[in-house]
Amino acid sequence: MAEDNSDLTLSVLAEASGNVVKVEMKNGSTYRGKVSIIDKAGNIELTNVSVQNRDSSLSVEERVLLRNAQVRLIHLPPEFVNSPLLNTHSAQTLNRLKKSLRRKAPTNKAAKKDHSGNKEKKRLKSLRL
Repeated sequence: MAEDNSDLTLSVLAEASGNVVKVEMKNGSTYRGKVSIIDKAGNIELTNVSVQNRDSSLSVEERVLLRNAQVRLIHLPPEFVNSPLLNTHSAQTLNRLKKSLRRKAPTNKAAKKDHSGNKEKKRLKSLRL
């Protein structure tokens, strides 16, 4: 199933070729430029790139190659919201996302152990003193 997700990701990125995207890297820097090449490993080559580093310094580069392993997030253009590649998998993707975001309610072990009201009695005693 992981291969299906990577194939989907590469397909969407290949469709984004020629469009301007914003890429956030794991080190905190942000690249914004036109996608020119995407290889099978998921590495992305951008042209006419503006770079914002972690220290907020800005620079402009003609061509940049970004390693897939260092990419944290890719912002696609708004027109990709209705992409057929994303819509065919959207229900499955949304269900998987919802499942991953579900969290168990935090349990208070101390409250479970003390059902006799001793906790309340202790609190009242401390108020009387």
